[in-house]
Amino acid sequence: MNVVAIGGGHGTAVVVRAATSLRHHVTAVVSVGDDGGSSGKLRKSFDIPAVGDIRRCIGASSPPMSEHLLEYRVGEDGHPIGNLLLVSAIKECKGDLESAAAMVASLVGASATVLPATNTAIDIVAEAGGETVVGQSAIHRRTDVSRLRVFPHNAVTTPAVVSAIENADFIALGPGSHFTSVLAALVVPGIAEAVASSSARLLWIANLPTTEAESRNFTVKTALQSIRDHGAFPDVAILDNSEDCELSEIHVVRGPLASSDRQTHSVSEMSRVLQKVMAD
Repeated sequence: MNVVAIGGGHGTAVVVRAATSLRHHVTAVVSVGDDGGSSGKLRKSFDIPAVGDIRRCIGASSPPMSEHLLEYRVGEDGHPIGNLLLVSAIKECKGDLESAAAMVASLVGASATVLPATNTAIDIVAEAGGETVVGQSAIHRRTDVSRLRVFPHNAVTTPAVVSAIENADFIALGPGSHFTSVLAALVVPGIAEAVASSSARLLWIANLPTTEAESRNFTVKTALQSIRDHGAFPDVAILDNSEDCELSEIHVVRGPLASSDRQTHSVSEMSRVLQKVMAD
């Protein structure tokens, strides 16, 4: 099976880890619009796309020692070694983040293919409460976001991303911060269009109940509608058992997806649910 996971951050890394454990061929299409933390500092210093979510997804399909190395933080700014490796690889690859990600993945023995949603340094831009809000950090703090896009307008995804989506058997959106991870990848021009034209079964993995500002006012229904408003129309919604919302217009699969802390998804339970969906 060819599985494509679209999003960013910890949520997409969980899907990568879960799908890899099922021995599927996994491709992660990862948002690169982060402007906070180590990624934000490095993108400002070197004028490059954000690399932190790329690092997490590479680590998610790497041997444990390699993942530990990628996440180990050094220096006064506390940069993860994986971020610094990616910056060096970008320079080696003459600015091509896609090639740089492949280089680092090969070095650490990652089994998944990790692709940036775009090779261009971008910002995400939101419409929120009648205002235009620029940047992942600022958007993440808002409770009234309605629409998302990227800047510059001429940023596009890569042929490798389009090809991976075209050849996918399953595409997974989420979990992850609704606007600043999941939609931040989906709205890169070319991605939603490729998803819409793909014959793959589209899975939407809903977030666990959250206190994140950007989706604090969302129900499962409004989150799904937001996904549709941005050009993706899932075939299956995957929900944690704690969600009692009924979605009559879409096939729903439930499971005990939350980890013991109730804040993150369980990799083992995600594997079980994905295996069930993919066997149907």
